[in-house]
Amino acid sequence: MRALSRTTLSRTTLSRTTLSRTTLSRTTLS
Repeated sequence: MRALSRTTLSRTTLSRTTLSRTTLSRTTLS
């Protein structure tokens, strides 16, 4: 159960990081 939670948390964090990078890239591009 904990392992599953950790995996989900990691995926969520990764998604947030990717989204942040995309937003940052767009801001820099603009």
